[in-house]
Amino acid sequence: MKPVLVTVLNWGLGHATRSIPVIQRLIRHGARVHLASDGDALRLLTGHFPQLDASALPAYQIRYRYTSLPANAPAILWNLLRNRRREHQTTLQLARRLQAGVIISDSRFGTHTPFTKNIIISHQLRFPPGLPVLSAVASAGLRHLHAPFDHIWVPDFPGPVNLSGHLSHGHPSPKIRYIGPLSRFRRLPRSGHIKYDLLAILSGPEPQRTAFERRILNELESLRQPAAVVRGIPAAHGHPVNAPAGVTVFDFADASHLQTLMAQSHTIVSRSGYSSIMDYCALGLFESPRHRLLLVPTPGQPEQEYLARKLAREGRAAIIRQSRLNFRAMQFPTNPNRQRFPGTGQLLDRAIAELPI
Repeated sequence: MKPVLVTVLNWGLGHATRSIPVIQRLIRHGARVHLASDGDALRLLTGHFPQLDASALPAYQIRYRYTSLPANAPAILWNLLRNRRREHQTTLQLARRLQAGVIISDSRFGTHTPFTKNIIISHQLRFPPGLPVLSAVASAGLRHLHAPFDHIWVPDFPGPVNLSGHLSHGHPSPKIRYIGPLSRFRRLPRSGHIKYDLLAILSGPEPQRTAFERRILNELESLRQPAAVVRGIPAAHGHPVNAPAGVTVFDFADASHLQTLMAQSHTIVSRSGYSSIMDYCALGLFESPRHRLLLVPTPGQPEQEYLARKLAREGRAAIIRQSRLNFRAMQFPTNPNRQRFPGTGQLLDRAIAELPI
């Protein structure tokens, strides 16, 4: 039995957390799994799977310095192309040493070889609409990056009621397989004690994570309600923050702790990254009458803006720009006729069962 090499992008912690159910299912199917990533994502995965061997890949070091995508694009593209070549060479050496038979990549475009079955996990097959020229160029770039892979696993529902909309639907290709949303979480109970009026979950690359944190803490200063903040950084890397009265701050929360915090919170504020959206779907937050969602897209990330707008149109969440964040003026949708998401069935298990492992 040849090992399965699972490679994960270190861009916030969302890619690492959504890879956990894939790795768990691979292990259940009897696969020998080897992990590969870098930085905080690698530390999270090795902490969750201490029994598995792991290797380091070159770091992408992506930062959003500006709130404009065109301003950020040159640096992001340069880092992407430079590191794709480096990680491809590292992957060739690692896969040969392991004698790997399959590589499953979560958004690492250089982790493929000519002698393995290559799968990429991605929910973004097209760029968000709105900027025609930029969208066309970026979508062509995505097709180029996906080309070396044998299969594209899309973590979404296959039908018209879905999470990613335009990003991964209406793009027919024999490579595409919908495997259902990926999440570590289980559905929240329908009743229970509400401890916090508001829970803020921070995530994503710097410097925007820190900018979001400062904005959140400033708003909580005037809100004067019981609240909690999860900073989304390992405790060893964090620096102390002066929290307003009545606000509990956690540097990091594992899956069990985070699920408890969300169950105890009336309003949940976070980025609109796709991994977070999949988690909220698994938790049942889009249908829960006890909880409200406020999504704050990362400035300069059109994908997050598109996803937040889509969910707001469907009456599943509220959306606000980071620069206009105001907890006292929050307005949440009420839409009792919103469509329920379908069950995922055994979509991921079926996809894994077809692998040569």
